[in-house]
Amino acid sequence: MEQIVSRMDSGELALEDMLKEFERGIKLVRDCQQFLKHAQTRVEKLIEEQGGLEIKELEPEPGRGEDEVD
Repeated sequence: MEQIVSRMDSGELALEDMLKEFERGIKLVRDCQQFLKHAQTRVEKLIEEQGGLEIKELEPEPGRGEDEVD
């Protein structure tokens, strides 16, 4: 994803190439969201099978935004 953003920010891509990179980025985001949703479902099922452990939201690391991705 970082490579896509860097290429788009460089200003060296033609409009058509930029649109292709944007589409590729959207697909990557959707794939990641689907993977995370599936992982969350699996974790919740495992917790339920273990007798209902308490689920707590994680606090973001200091200096990082909630929507920041590595």
